[in-house]
Amino acid sequence: MEDFLSEGLDPRQRARVLRTLEAIRLRGLYDPRACKKLPGSGALWEIRARHKNARIRILAGIDGGRLVLLHGLIKKTGKLDRSEIDLASRRFLEYRSARP
Repeated sequence: MEDFLSEGLDPRQRARVLRTLEAIRLRGLYDPRACKKLPGSGALWEIRARHKNARIRILAGIDGGRLVLLHGLIKKTGKLDRSEIDLASRRFLEYRSARP
């Protein structure tokens, strides 16, 4: 996830994502423009940021009140690919199993 934030985005896109994450930290996951629970994915959320024509998505999970960033992408089509959701789900399971 750090690679996506540091290398996958230009500085303005990164700033937009960080502002979105800060707003979620302050207000929670209640803004439907910024995030939504992914149906059929268990505990995953889609965090949305937009910069010009780029539709940036961060897939995240909630663990004990903590937002865990799992996977980032720039969305090209209208719907998230199932493979992207599956990757985030696997990462979340790995994160939870590695936790004491």
